[in-house]
Amino acid sequence: MKKTMKSAIAVMMLVSALTAAILASPNMYFGVQNNTTFDLGTVTLFNNLGASTTIEVNTSGSFPIQVQGSVTSVMIYGQLVPRNGQPTNIILPIGQIGVPVQAILTGNQIVIQDQQIVQGDKKPHSR
Repeated sequence: MKKTMKSAIAVMMLVSALTAAILASPNMYFGVQNNTTFDLGTVTLFNNLGASTTIEVNTSGSFPIQVQGSVTSVMIYGQLVPRNGQPTNIILPIGQIGVPVQAILTGNQIVIQDQQIVQGDKKPHSR
């Protein structure tokens, strides 16, 4: 009986500590910067606490949102953008074949931009 009571108290203390830690996580501002002219729809932000937040991004511009903890990944039209600072290619469901854009998640913002096709000299070694 004493062991059961001690175990119950230990579990209650653990739950209280975890709850306090989660509630103590600071709220931070996060920015979705849409540098395209496309509607990104509902953008889902996932934080380090396992929770998600959504924001509507229906035009170009900056969309600030307050989130708890830090954003670890973002989902746009079902495509995950990890927080690694590397460009992630995304296909927006626009038109028959879609529109490719790139997203980069770093720090406290994600930037979405049009993909550019770089065309250089077609014969760089000829004179």
